[in-house]
Amino acid sequence: MYNKNGKIGLFKADNGGLFHLFRITFLFLLATIGFIRPVSAQTAEAAKTITLNVQNRPIKEVLTLIERQSDYIFVYYDNILDIHCKVTLKVTNQPISAVLKQLFAGTDNTWKLSGRQIVIGRSVAAAAATPRKITRITGVVRDQNNDPLIGVTIRIKARPNIGTATDINGKYLLDVYPDEVLEFSYVGYKSQDVSVAGQEIVDVVMLQNDAILDAVWGYDEGETRTVDNHIARLRKLGVHNIETVFGVGYKLGKSEVLK
Repeated sequence: MYNKNGKIGLFKADNGGLFHLFRITFLFLLATIGFIRPVSAQTAEAAKTITLNVQNRPIKEVLTLIERQSDYIFVYYDNILDIHCKVTLKVTNQPISAVLKQLFAGTDNTWKLSGRQIVIGRSVAAAAATPRKITRITGVVRDQNNDPLIGVTIRIKARPNIGTATDINGKYLLDVYPDEVLEFSYVGYKSQDVSVAGQEIVDVVMLQNDAILDAVWGYDEGETRTVDNHIARLRKLGVHNIETVFGVGYKLGKSEVLK
């Protein structure tokens, strides 16, 4: 467009106004992009979930698996996190916050999301408290026949995510605090809680569930483990004050005769 003087009117008196219009448009675009981008990032982040099923694995290995399933990286000092401690973790399609909450439950460690970083620290109370000395304990788990048991699960009772398992020789080792309690569990055997009590060697003998029944009741070959058979055995031993209540069971009588 030209004015009557033959000059382009668009860039004359209105030049400042046009610049102002460009500036408003530019700022609007920036604001729009800045608004849309975080929302898109948050939506994408919310859609990412973690699925893990690990048992008695070093925590450093678990952190690596989490990094592979997310855009996060872990940041920590060696004196803050014991990378050799073993953990058990089972999560399915969980957000990163829920995974971290479960992973560090019962520990002195804290975590904080900072951009794409997960910063691992220690709680204020733990940092201010007198450091507890960690003891490395070892031991062998055997059955009642003195044979080593392979794959017995050993967990710290107060920190169930941390534990280990016995090897082919029934041996294990674990870093614990001197006042902690260990839980030994194995399929078909009675679980046991054993106090460390400052010991460096903790050997355990585990009893099969059937062996426990034998120790309590005893039975002859060919007998079935029924209440009737146990009562009959007690009567043979001279306990005669056990009365039969038909249709109900048994009760102890008033007299007590043990020959």
